[in-house]
Amino acid sequence: MPNQLLTRIQKLLQYNIDEVELLNKLNEIVVSEKLMQRHYSETISVKDLFNEQKDRFLSDDKNFGLINTGFKYFDMCFGDIGPGEYIVFGARPGNCLAKFLIQAVCNISKKVPVLYISLLDNYKLLITNIVSIHTKISPGNLLAGQLTEKENELLKAFDKDLSSYKLHINKAAGYSISELRELCVEHLEENLTKVIIFDSLNLITPGFRTKNSRELEDNYIHCEIKRIAKDLGVCIIAGCKLRNTFETSISFDSDIRDLFESGTVELEADKIFLLHRPERYGIIEDEFGISYKDKIFIKALKSGSSSIIELCLKFNENRTAIVDMDYEFPF
Repeated sequence: MPNQLLTRIQKLLQYNIDEVELLNKLNEIVVSEKLMQRHYSETISVKDLFNEQKDRFLSDDKNFGLINTGFKYFDMCFGDIGPGEYIVFGARPGNCLAKFLIQAVCNISKKVPVLYISLLDNYKLLITNIVSIHTKISPGNLLAGQLTEKENELLKAFDKDLSSYKLHINKAAGYSISELRELCVEHLEENLTKVIIFDSLNLITPGFRTKNSRELEDNYIHCEIKRIAKDLGVCIIAGCKLRNTFETSISFDSDIRDLFESGTVELEADKIFLLHRPERYGIIEDEFGISYKDKIFIKALKSGSSSIIELCLKFNENRTAIVDMDYEFPF
């Protein structure tokens, strides 16, 4: 054990504090030491690297080893998702982030095994939204049990189509990042999971408490999520609430560090997107008179492509579905 770390622990043990506080302090020390350490990836020769990727270069399949999200224009503009990637979608309440993630879950899980970890919604609401996306039945009608004869038939058809979804859902409220890692490992071993989705980064706990240092906790969480993605060879997609000041003093064009609680997300995430629904803020059309009704804009703050920075999806108010749409920017 390094002398500096040993000294910090010995100094801590001199204080008369209860066991809970002692454990929290020890966790804080361990985490701070981890963050200061450098984690190097394996060094590989250029020849070995080429041989590793040669099959992909020669393959007729342009999406070799990658997964598309089911949103045609999103995949076209920003590229498909792949193993080891950590992707963050940020939004303020009312901008359809949860609905977008559930739609992505439904799209992706028809192709590869997906684990959806919800820290927000209960199982009843989650399955209601999934059924609504698949059947086009209003969530209100499903929850109220007021279905027409045609909707009853659609619900029966969905029951038969369930086998098309390679999807597992876990309601993980209050889980620490360490517990979530174990959950991910377990599902990978049992179901060969390829994509893992967290619906709320903000509700993941680090497993320890710090005084006046939420940033340290956030940094640790982002670093650990990226490490999970790389170690397990899965793609992790996470939803994240933006700073409260976004709706008052920060514009949609602000810097990443102004939008998220922690600057580490900019370093650890491979791709970062914002979801924005102008209609939510009373903006009904753009400067050219084009209506914003039922439109959700996705802006790339960090991605592998610079061909486009913003695209538009359509949100169906009568159900939870979010679909592709063509949107021509007049400029």
